[in-house]
Amino acid sequence: MAVVLVTGGAGYVGSHACKALAAAGHTPVTYDNLSRGHREAVQWGPLEVGDLLQKERLAEVIARHNPVAVMHFAALAIVSESVSHPERYILNNVEGTRNLLDEMKAMNIRRLVFSSTCAIYGIPDTVPISESETAKPISPYGESKLRVEQMLSLRKESDGLSSVALRYFNAAGADRDGDIGEDHDPEPHLIPQRLECRVGLAKPYSLW
Repeated sequence: MAVVLVTGGAGYVGSHACKALAAAGHTPVTYDNLSRGHREAVQWGPLEVGDLLQKERLAEVIARHNPVAVMHFAALAIVSESVSHPERYILNNVEGTRNLLDEMKAMNIRRLVFSSTCAIYGIPDTVPISESETAKPISPYGESKLRVEQMLSLRKESDGLSSVALRYFNAAGADRDGDIGEDHDPEPHLIPQRLECRVGLAKPYSLW
């Protein structure tokens, strides 16, 4: 049984990852500041409350649990908010990740799954979008995720980091057991917005 550190494990995608890890026989350790995640979503392993910008706290948690790998979901992720507060997104998403990578290097952890985004593509030249499409983000959120991807590439050369970036589109839904699902306020994602509007629960939320 392996221990895996899951940053943002109290959030939507992170909590699903924790459940999948536990089902595979591993122990997910959630590291989350709970600013947008939910304590009740952490059901399959221990919760360590902390922020990626808190370097000493992060180092203490990693040293105590000694994970073999990291799944990195912790991030600010609302496009419209990133336009209003770009410096906040760069600090949290980029510098927070830099702290994480530094602590991983110190503890000789070389495997990382990174939650990136389709927002790095901006307005694509062709549709459907392929992985080889040129990255040209049009929001600070997309820019912050692209900078992290570039950082991961550099760390492969300098630190021997093995990583994969997941550039997914509009993740939606709940797990089949109904244990966890989306819980955002406001709801910024396309598919749940459409469903809520269809049943009269909400008005469309502007992404911009």
